[in-house]
Amino acid sequence: MTATAEGRGSFTGASAQAYSRVYSISRELMTATAGGEVKVGDNSKLKLVGSVEKSNHDETLENGAIYTFGGLAGTYAIGENQVDLALNPANGLSNSANWSANPASAAVVTHLPMTDKVYTARADYSFNSFPFSEGLGLSTGVNWRRLHRVFNQSADNYTLPSGSAYTLDKVLVDGGKRSTFDGQGIVYVDHDAYWNFVRANGTNNRTTSPTGSFDLTEDVIAGYGAVHYNSDIVHALAGVRYEKTAFDNATATLRAGVATPVSFHRSYDYLLPNVQASVDVLPVLRLKAAYTETIARPTFTTFAQGLTINNFSSLNVLIRGSNPDLKARHAKNYDLAVESYLSHGFLSAGLFRKDISGEIYFLTTTTNDPTTGVASQLSTPYNAASSKVTGLELNAEWRDFTGLTPVLDGVTLRANYTRLWGRLGVLNANGSGRTIGALNQQPTYIANAMAVYDKGPFTGSLSYARRGQAFNGGVGATAAGDTYIQSYDSLDARIAVRPVTRIEVFVAARNLTNSWWREVTGVNRNHRDPVGKVLYRRCPVPVLNPCRHSHATCSWRRSSDRCLPVGRVPCRGTGSRPGRPARSISITSTPGVAMRPSSSRPTARRS
Repeated sequence: MTATAEGRGSFTGASAQAYSRVYSISRELMTATAGGEVKVGDNSKLKLVGSVEKSNHDETLENGAIYTFGGLAGTYAIGENQVDLALNPANGLSNSANWSANPASAAVVTHLPMTDKVYTARADYSFNSFPFSEGLGLSTGVNWRRLHRVFNQSADNYTLPSGSAYTLDKVLVDGGKRSTFDGQGIVYVDHDAYWNFVRANGTNNRTTSPTGSFDLTEDVIAGYGAVHYNSDIVHALAGVRYEKTAFDNATATLRAGVATPVSFHRSYDYLLPNVQASVDVLPVLRLKAAYTETIARPTFTTFAQGLTINNFSSLNVLIRGSNPDLKARHAKNYDLAVESYLSHGFLSAGLFRKDISGEIYFLTTTTNDPTTGVASQLSTPYNAASSKVTGLELNAEWRDFTGLTPVLDGVTLRANYTRLWGRLGVLNANGSGRTIGALNQQPTYIANAMAVYDKGPFTGSLSYARRGQAFNGGVGATAAGDTYIQSYDSLDARIAVRPVTRIEVFVAARNLTNSWWREVTGVNRNHRDPVGKVLYRRCPVPVLNPCRHSHATCSWRRSSDRCLPVGRVPCRGTGSRPGRPARSISITSTPGVAMRPSSSRPTARRS
């Protein structure tokens, strides 16, 4: 590629691509729950609940071989909303018979079946701690949950005999009448025709993933106690929750292509305080404050899967995989709020802060044995960083505009604005630390406004949302390589009518602003990567192969697969976890591991 100006340039040696990719998922769930409540005296209650649940969750990803037409050249211009391409004329490009795939290139069907069995038991005792209670009260309880998860990954790899005719014209929808073969238009691949051809003529080599599969049993036992106080003016709670997590897991270590079964047992526990209070200083004004501690357990793929060990040479060893020693992320949460309840509306303002320890990063640590000279690289997740986020949240709602005009009877206006300030500690490639001014997936602000009409059988709404620039979790070797999502907005509308009480007919439109979800990187973050719409739309027609220009990167690809939703939902915060320090000489890192949350509230169940 040759850059002629910022965001503009020319390229050669590119390839147009078309392929079939289908993702399918099926779920089956069976559950049984039994329980009961016993009234103990006039002002207390004992509640017992137990449940058994079994679920089957099967995912299949079918990736067809890629049909290509190579030798393309042209120019590009990265615009505000999309990347514009101009291809030079290429002989034979419009003939689908000239688009071919390598017979030795495998068409892969990946199978991801997972089975869960969940058993729970819970006992809760409440004394004078009900919504209508006054004075001092007490609540206490214990709960237990066991999860048995079995995950087995395998793949069917189909290859065609050498010399097989493997051209695109054989697998097109309607013989290619709906497709455009100019290197930029959409090509519609007939999924069924393609896979029927491959299965009838190809050879299948079925493979398994011993390090990606696991058999896990996780037990969580918790107990809590809390003191309550309720009056006409004051509502307060002070309590503590103890939670212990223990698991047994079986997976494998893969070395030089040979899988060795491994198993391990780990456990960790936390004591989580919870203090909350609200005071009605006026009939229409309430002040609220809270201090809580929460945890969020690591996802199973970060600690339950195995290790793969590659010996690139006698002096170079690379180890990749999960980390069974991960612990939960731990967060300390501070909240202050003021709420005003008006006759026809509501106003509130709140401040919150979350200090998180034990953030999980994927780190690559390098150690050298001075005796043997062997350099070992270990690439696994660690509890290796801390973060914090502070926020201001404003809410308003008004439900009566008839004083202005009777025409507005039934109209409600709602608005919300949240401003966020985050700090995330990360590590550079040389091992030095630096700070990113946002948590993973945290935007600088979130703003929402909605107008709702509801009267008689008719309802309607018009909602506008805007999200500021957000850090998307991509950490570069330096700040210039960090990846962000640009700010974007969306306008949605919905109209409905209820002809009878239990039937509603509606029409809805989403993303009327036709907004893009764009990733940016580089010193000035001005190079766009248009990877998808905010909502569920077919992917915008992208370009050819990865390109690099100046200090930023962009990449795009054409395919016939359906788009997955790419709008990412920001979190006010999650839990965190303390862990072991990593000895290293050189370190690279990638943050942003999704967590399994656990509430610290004494009466809340773990999700």
